[in-house]
Amino acid sequence: MTFDIFWAKYPRKIAKRMAREVFNRMPKEDQQMALDAIDTHVKHWNVEGTEIQFIPHATTWLRQGRFEDEIVLQVVKGKEWHETSTGLIEKGREFNLDPSQYQHFYQFKEAVHQAVKGNVINVKFG
Repeated sequence: MTFDIFWAKYPRKIAKRMAREVFNRMPKEDQQMALDAIDTHVKHWNVEGTEIQFIPHATTWLRQGRFEDEIVLQVVKGKEWHETSTGLIEKGREFNLDPSQYQHFYQFKEAVHQAVKGNVINVKFG
């Protein structure tokens, strides 16, 4: 059950079975650390505009203990929603769009702009 919470939050949905095996072999303390850290990492990737292909697979993230990495979130102020990846992702969520549904972030960005204009596009690529 704990893994399912982690998986629901992890943005790159690849090799779920392997990630589950790695997660379940981890000590309970590390599992909790991973759960506690995932939200901050996701925010960091969003703020940085990290394209989905550059986010490590969950198995890699867990095996390397990336949940122990120190993450510093930088807040970008004074920009419109469409000028930052975080703003685009938040706006996309209003239309049930998620970057993981698209092969490239620019496709997600276009879908969000179309949704805002009233032409909702919710297509999975690849």
